[in-house]
Order: sequence, then structure tokens, then C-alpha cells
Amino acid sequence: MIFVRRELITDDDHFQEIKQTNRALVKGKKQESSKPIILITGDSWAAGEWNSSLTFDDEFFHRLYHSMAFYLEKLYDCHVIYYPNPGWHDYESVLACETYGDLCDYIIFFKTCSLRVFNMHGPYNITLADWPEDCGDIHQIAYDINVAIYRLLERWKDKLVLFGGLTKIMSNVIEENKFFDIYPSVVELFDDNVADTWIMGFEDMWEVFKDKKYRQSLLEVMDMYTTKKTYMTKKPAMYFPDNLHPNDSLQQKLAIMFGDKYLEKKA
Repeated sequence: MIFVRRELITDDDHFQEIKQTNRALVKGKKQESSKPIILITGDSWAAGEWNSSLTFDDEFFHRLYHSMAFYLEKLYDCHVIYYPNPGWHDYESVLACETYGDLCDYIIFFKTCSLRVFNMHGPYNITLADWPEDCGDIHQIAYDINVAIYRLLERWKDKLVLFGGLTKIMSNVIEENKFFDIYPSVVELFDDNVADTWIMGFEDMWEVFKDKKYRQSLLEVMDMYTTKKTYMTKKPAMYFPDNLHPNDSLQQKLAIMFGDKYLEKKA
């Protein structure tokens, strides 16, 4: 497996160095065998099972060896580029697609909440000043960002598999059905009795949306945030040990769900 530790990339020069090295490795694998190459990227739900009681490095390798990526390579004939962006926004994962997408047969993209653009820096920096002064609806802002993200992702539509990770894939995207495959919501995949949402927000939203014009929609989004966190806490079989991410059991099931549909099992 080729893996990228996004949290260790310090600057653009470092990024370019890693990019050149990994692209050479991927090209080598393509020459060695006909196994399909899969890029797995997206938010922290793409990373695997989280255990915050571990040290920084141990936690990374715990996630790696309890991830959908790991089980895909373990159970099926394929090569995986493991490139999650935990804590970052969708645009960072679009950058992962731009970096390796042309070399891949499949891109598995775990969608996060579009509002993450306001609590992390990175490519395509966006500010609230990009919206009209009279726009006080956070739902509209989140929707606008999502539209732009999905439009960028259409570049890889013939190989891109969307998973609703932290948030559900928007209904209009599901109806348009432009992408190779769509799993609208990981939460709903494993629980028929819950309704996931396409927006979730983040813990420090109060600091970003201070203006009183956002107050009503801010309260609504924060309620969604609290509801989803509470739900996961009550489902330890799926989200323990950190109660925020799909655990090893779900990661393996996701790998089998995708692998049985598109890949050859190992002998």
C-alpha cells in the first residue's frame, strides 16, 4: 500500500517531493501487474478506526490497519493509495484526486461537511466575504460550497465512487447520478432507522459565524451536529472506540461491499 500522511506535509515543496515519489511508485505497480489501483481519500471517515488513547504515530498506524483501504488490499487483488485528510475540507481531497486520479482505476471519496472550509486552511481558501452581505443562511452557504465541490469532482466521474461520510450526499447529486457509483450515507447503510443529514457543521462554528444574521441557521446546524454526535455515542458496535468514526467492523464491511462489486478476491 502507498500511503500519504497529510498531517506531516509541511509545505508545498514537501508536497511536491512526496507527489513525485508516490507517482513513481504507482507507475511501477502499474507496470508490474494489471491489478486495479484505487485511491481512497476524503475526510477522517476514510482513515479507518480511530483510537485517541494511542500516541501520534501509533494512532496513525492503528487507523491504517483498521481501514477500508487495508481490507481492500488484504481481501482483493488491488493496489491502494491511502490518502485521507482527517480534519481538512473536501477541497484538500480534491487535490488528492488531482495528484493521483489519472493513475487510478477507481477513486473512493468520503464526503465531509462543506462548512469545513471555514475551520481549516488549504487550497481554494474561501471566506464569508465571498457571499452577499445580506446572506445569513448557513444552509445556503453550505449548499453553494457543495455545488462547487461536486462540479470539480465531475472531472473523475467515470471512476469516482462517492461515500457519504461525515455528511450524506445531497439528494440532487444522487438523482443526477453522474458519478460511477454513490453510497449516499455510511450511517444509513448500517442503520435503517436513522436519517442522516447533508450538513453537520463543526464544534467551533460560533467563532466563525459570530454575526447575528447567522444566529437562527447557526442554532439549527449546531443542533444537527449535537444530534449526530449523540447518535454515534449510542452505537458503540459501529463507532467505538472514539464514538466519532466507523470502527474496524464497519471499515471491513465497507471494503467487502465495494470489493465484491468491483474487484477480484484474492486466491
